[in-house]
Amino acid sequence: MSNLFWVTALISSAAFGSTLDYSKLVKELDKAEIKAGKVQEQYDVMASSIKSANDAVTNLEKEISFKEQELSSKKTFAKSRIGFLLKHSVPEKLDFLNIFDNVEETEKAQILLGKMLKQDVKDYNKLNTELSDLDELKKLLSEEKQKLESQSQKLSFYIKELRDSIGQKKKLLEKIQSSQAGSKILAERSRQSASKISGIMTSGKVNTTQNSVDNILKGLVAPLKGKIISAFGKVWDTATRNWVHNKGVRVESEYGKQVHSVDAGTVSYAGWIPGYGKVVIIKHNGGFFSVYGHLSKILLNRGVKIEKGIAVGLVGDTGTVELPSLYFELSTPTRNIDPTPLFS
Repeated sequence: MSNLFWVTALISSAAFGSTLDYSKLVKELDKAEIKAGKVQEQYDVMASSIKSANDAVTNLEKEISFKEQELSSKKTFAKSRIGFLLKHSVPEKLDFLNIFDNVEETEKAQILLGKMLKQDVKDYNKLNTELSDLDELKKLLSEEKQKLESQSQKLSFYIKELRDSIGQKKKLLEKIQSSQAGSKILAERSRQSASKISGIMTSGKVNTTQNSVDNILKGLVAPLKGKIISAFGKVWDTATRNWVHNKGVRVESEYGKQVHSVDAGTVSYAGWIPGYGKVVIIKHNGGFFSVYGHLSKILLNRGVKIEKGIAVGLVGDTGTVELPSLYFELSTPTRNIDPTPLFS
């Protein structure tokens, strides 16, 4: 039976006074978040493909239009020139050649006139061939447009599937949040995910003083520009319905916007973490780490060495969030650093 069946069954049991299995619901939430992320990725790939194809078709149409005008102008000129040469190639129409001083020069001019006529006829025929080639190009363009139409219909399917998967994720989250027991289990999942992130940041332990933290911040660039919607420190977590210590910040941004590495370093982790969605963790020189969560797409692989400002991923809504945003954390293995100054 499908996962949706069990989720529906669990939710429906509340109507008959049964106790909900919130642990199972949270596991279903994990699956729903992963599915929504995958469907979003499929949608983004197809949407990007259609946009590229549309751009190519538009450019091709402009090129064809320009080429048609150019060839039509050349053809009109060539036709007029050939008419002139034919008219004056007849012996009785060669009066204009009398400008030459002797018969030899006149004959040379006549021969040259004949060569020009022959070349112009050849060029004229070539123009006709090029115009014919343009007709074939138009036919190909028409076929490409039909393919794009077919892709657009498939895109509509992905849009529906994406809405359904996001809707399912939202319903599960609301159901879990509806009780204190569900919120506690969700909070525990958040703690486990945070512990997983902390566990990745175990190598190169250093004792970081406040002075060195200030120096670290001075040398960094912001991962993106945006408004902080969940601050560093003690905050009310809308997902778990609990007061929590936020180790980082959540920044509102546009879906698909590039997220940049705050400094040079090595990618320690690139993958999925429950609640945080698609995550990239980078270890930087000096023993500190930067974390980028809720990404719609990860652009780097684990172990890759990168420079400051390199795009690590794209803004998304993966994990336990409903709107496009970036979770950003700055930490050493011994302490969390408030990254707020980077966004001021």
